[in-house]
Amino acid sequence: MAKRLDTYEPSINGNTISGWIASEVGKLDRPYVRGPDSFTLKGMRPTPTTFTTLQFAALQTTEDQEKLDVKADPNLGTIRLTLNRRLRTGSGELSRIVMNTPKAEVVHEQNKKLVLGGQTVGTGAVSSVEPVRYALSTPYNLLDAIPYVTFIFKYRSREFLEAQEIVPRAAATSPANSKPPAASSSSSNPRKRPADDTEVDVKPAKKQMLSVDRMDKRAKRMQDLKNELRNLEAEEADDLGVSPPPERKPFPFGVGQVVDLTISDGDEHTPPPRRRKSRTQRKRPVKREVSPIQVRVGDDGIIDLTSD
Repeated sequence: MAKRLDTYEPSINGNTISGWIASEVGKLDRPYVRGPDSFTLKGMRPTPTTFTTLQFAALQTTEDQEKLDVKADPNLGTIRLTLNRRLRTGSGELSRIVMNTPKAEVVHEQNKKLVLGGQTVGTGAVSSVEPVRYALSTPYNLLDAIPYVTFIFKYRSREFLEAQEIVPRAAATSPANSKPPAASSSSSNPRKRPADDTEVDVKPAKKQMLSVDRMDKRAKRMQDLKNELRNLEAEEADDLGVSPPPERKPFPFGVGQVVDLTISDGDEHTPPPRRRKSRTQRKRPVKREVSPIQVRVGDDGIIDLTSD
């Protein structure tokens, strides 16, 4: 059974779905589609009768200054899968080269981290296969001039994704079979480690600078979604013949803040001074004041009044 990939920052924009995937040199986690007819995408056909697998390879670098200003393709490492609705009208057999084998790209040493985080696309072993047949088709209808759905798999090295704060940094952990050092009976004697103890050199990770461009894009995206939601609410209200809902105002309290519901605007926050009671007054039952009702603000500014 195919293994589900870890996809980071998945995004759905209309009929386009995209996400980031950590890649590894020498491997390719193959995208797969589940449905009535499932299939996997694992390679390419250089010729009608040959097949080779696709994989990630180490990027070739150079010190040649002419390569310093060469701009690498920003889509390198991105797999774009488009699905179209079409009607099959016939079939045929391919008799020409189907795909061109990807060539190794050479970049300047200073720019290697900008290209897949130091990786590129390569191919594996070539094997012989039967000629593939292709299908003749026409669009399902005039509305299918654009793809019905588009999947974008953005493969980059884990180091690159960690630097961009897309993937959380992996915490360094000691082996499971490691044992704690033996306690010393005297402070003058050095502590002894078991023979099977493994010392792990853990260095603090350098804090990466926040990407201002990514923050601006995220803020713009959030505002666009809010505007789109307002438009949809207005359209629905117009169809129902009612007034659109009022514009949402920012919630005045933060998440985790405690709100005291028993204090009015004119109340003092400091309790009045307590007077000393006589013995007779102490023995009489008195009515106790209700303790202040305090609730905690939850996620999205929601106050749960049912909490204990």
